[in-house]
Amino acid sequence: MAPRGRSSGHRSVHSGGSYVKKAIESMPDAMDRIWNLRDSLHDDYVKKRKPYAGELGIASYLPRQIPSYLLVRKLVEDFVDNFIVTNIPPDHQVQKKDLKRKKLNEKEKDWEKTSKLLTERAAVQLVAEELLLEVTSSMTKDVASEGIHQDLLFKRMSANMFIREAEAQATGDPRGRDPNDPAYDLITRTFYTLQKNRDNFKKHIWTHSQLTKLSGPPPPQIIQIVTPPVKTKKKKKVNIPPEAPVSAPKLTTVVHQPMEADVQLITYDHLHPVDLKSSDARPTDGASIKKQKFWNDVYERREAKYWSKLKPDVFILPMARRCLGVTAIRPSPDHMQLAVGMKSGDVVVYNTQVHPWRIVKIDCSQEADGHVVHLAWSLDSSRLLAVKHSGTVTVWLTIGHPASKEHLRLMELTANETRVQPFSLLHLHTFNAAQGDLTLTEGPLVEQGSSRGQEKATLAAFFPSLTLFTTQHSVCTALQNGDVLKLDLETANTDTNLHKSPILLKPKIQTNVQVPNLVRQKIEAELLREHKHPIIHLDFVGNIGKMITVDRSGLICLWKYDKAQLSGFEWFLPEKKYQLKMSKISYAPSPEGIYKVLFTDRKGRTAHQGKIAQERKQAQRDLIRMNLSDPWHVVHGANELDTYIYEPPGGARNTTSVFHIVVRHRKTQQLSSYKTFLFQPVQVKCSRLLVVKQTPSGNNLVFILLFPAQSPKSPHLTILVLDLQTMKLHNIRKDLDITVEEHDTLNEVKIFSADVTQTYGPTGSEYLFITLNGRLSCISLNTGALTLCLDSLKKPQVPRFSGLRVNKKLLTLTKYYQVASIGNFGALHAIMFDRDTPQLTVLKLEDENLPEETRQMTKAYQLWGGKSCPSELRVNPVDCSLPDMKHKEAEMRSLILSLLPPDEELSVKDREKEKNENYLSLTQKVRKQALLSDL
Repeated sequence: MAPRGRSSGHRSVHSGGSYVKKAIESMPDAMDRIWNLRDSLHDDYVKKRKPYAGELGIASYLPRQIPSYLLVRKLVEDFVDNFIVTNIPPDHQVQKKDLKRKKLNEKEKDWEKTSKLLTERAAVQLVAEELLLEVTSSMTKDVASEGIHQDLLFKRMSANMFIREAEAQATGDPRGRDPNDPAYDLITRTFYTLQKNRDNFKKHIWTHSQLTKLSGPPPPQIIQIVTPPVKTKKKKKVNIPPEAPVSAPKLTTVVHQPMEADVQLITYDHLHPVDLKSSDARPTDGASIKKQKFWNDVYERREAKYWSKLKPDVFILPMARRCLGVTAIRPSPDHMQLAVGMKSGDVVVYNTQVHPWRIVKIDCSQEADGHVVHLAWSLDSSRLLAVKHSGTVTVWLTIGHPASKEHLRLMELTANETRVQPFSLLHLHTFNAAQGDLTLTEGPLVEQGSSRGQEKATLAAFFPSLTLFTTQHSVCTALQNGDVLKLDLETANTDTNLHKSPILLKPKIQTNVQVPNLVRQKIEAELLREHKHPIIHLDFVGNIGKMITVDRSGLICLWKYDKAQLSGFEWFLPEKKYQLKMSKISYAPSPEGIYKVLFTDRKGRTAHQGKIAQERKQAQRDLIRMNLSDPWHVVHGANELDTYIYEPPGGARNTTSVFHIVVRHRKTQQLSSYKTFLFQPVQVKCSRLLVVKQTPSGNNLVFILLFPAQSPKSPHLTILVLDLQTMKLHNIRKDLDITVEEHDTLNEVKIFSADVTQTYGPTGSEYLFITLNGRLSCISLNTGALTLCLDSLKKPQVPRFSGLRVNKKLLTLTKYYQVASIGNFGALHAIMFDRDTPQLTVLKLEDENLPEETRQMTKAYQLWGGKSCPSELRVNPVDCSLPDMKHKEAEMRSLILSLLPPDEELSVKDREKEKNENYLSLTQKVRKQALLSDL
């Protein structure tokens, strides 16, 4: 049978067309395989080209895979070792070469070790020689100063022995002459005064008899350093973060100011700003430091939480249009009254024991003496004085007579619903500077030419000398040239029929001068002279102790009213002098410095994240190992990065030092970059001493200084607290950053004010209210923390704040508003006023904390190390009312009667009778002294 022929309509599967069709269909898959193979070869090439970074290490396995990984790795190691030992014979030639190489390496190591030891020994010898030179220099200075001290001691002892022997021979008494003897002033005191004046004031004349002294400081030097911008080396794929605004300064000024030998310098370079202190304990801290840091943190957190629950309330006290504005405010010592000075020169006194506060005493100025610049109360609030812009000092008695209808009309006042009419302040005395009332006209000071002509008064205060009736009869007035006049108002009375009240506390010092020093109004005056600049603060330690004055240059004088402080020129000299340093040590980037980047996570997209994580971990270990202290400066960047600048371990030196710059992510505190840079020390001069405020207790002084910008730090205010008992600064330094525009404005216009409150009972701290360019804030003087700020409640602008936020809508302040504080009825009050606005804006802070929270706050204060404050000097948020609404003197009498023995106890009828008799006996006293006129 012949084979059947193939039909033309059918093709074999092995034909050429099918192969072509199949190749065309499989071509995309082939191309994909080629591209995948190419990518895998490229990845393999890149992986082999890069150093091994531990991609297959133990860190790449899950925790459950670790045991299996270790077991397999051990089996592979054993198998490979057995295979090498069994199948590869050892090469003796290679072993010999290895031995020779090891011996040569050991010899080289010995030589290197020997040379290293010799180098270290030479370095140690150089260090020892340097230390020996320093110790020798220090010992030489000590020996020289000891010799000078001995020379001074021998001369003083010989002079004292000479004058004592002369007195003993003259009086026949081996004890010498009594200091109250007039001859003592003529002989002994004159001798010592001449010696003191010779040493202090006649150095250029008595050079042949002066004591040997150490050479003084070098003359003033001004070093100007003009530096070019910093040039950094650019590295590939490394972006230095711009969050640290560190740049070289254009001009650095270093000034050495000479000081007198008897002036003690008060520095604050050793104090670290409280905002930069960390509450976390470091490994090197001792147990006591860790405990103190813990309780500091607890106290600060509880204080902020306590303040957050205070209730703010705002009320406004309008005034007459005649007043034009408020220029000065001063609360009475017991904070029951508030004196207010006006732009028109008027003075009113508010009673703060009622709500709303009521004007109870007024004085309408009849002369154009300018606005009131200063107010002061006596200790018992019975006298009040005011200093006006023209330099006039006016003294009033607060117990006056009912105000006239004309004065009430001028002040827009009427008798209220209780028919209590305001009283007029009783004028006691006025010193007009323009008429020469504050210029010495008679006495020894005028004869020797010590009077410097007419000077205006800038400040005044009542001197704490008390008469038998507890009256402060003397006024201390600070003049514009820096002198202080102590005026005795008792001598102003020319009525010879009146007997002067004896002075019990700090009577006037009697000298051998027969003619007293008098001013134009024939009032006895005493001169206190030391300051060469205008005085900006005048008060008394503890409100009744030594007088303390501060001038614009930062000179602090402590005056003791004693005969020993009277100079040979018949004026008083301060007992001690202190100089607040008007500059501080800062650090600026060195012109020769270059960034050394040790770590950064900004390496571009090609960087491997595992390698960055390892480098970050190593950099973090290095930072922990260095045990850096608290940061020297912190910059909060706008891109969620915070820059911390640290001093080198052990503190910065007087020369160029390496500072550490650490950048962290704000939310996670993860390390972003770490680099080093050279910084050099510079002296930053204070632009101005803005404010000096004394606390209501009279034991502390608060200084606020203005500093300009010094890169990397911006312009800022520095707040310091000085203890007047020890004359040492508290461990508190608060730096408030301001803008450059605010710094320039503060040098010309007064847009800043501050005042200190009484001690707040639950927290045990005094607080500093501040107004700056229309912003109100409050700072604790125990911790330096911010406790109150004026902010928006819906969109807060102050980050990381846990204290009390006062709504901006409650207070609308212009940049010229000033602040004063007062405390009564358990509440703190911040009083805002403006010289162009005739009203007072009062912010009242009431306590709404629970009793349990108050006890916790008090306990935290005690464990923090706080001391109890007397009840009359603190504000307690606890209302205490007398039983049966008795007057305080009647209540005291009832307490005394309650101490009678049981057998002499009064009956119920006798108690009622005694109670009525108590009130009747007080009626005459109440009417005479107007004790209830303010209630």
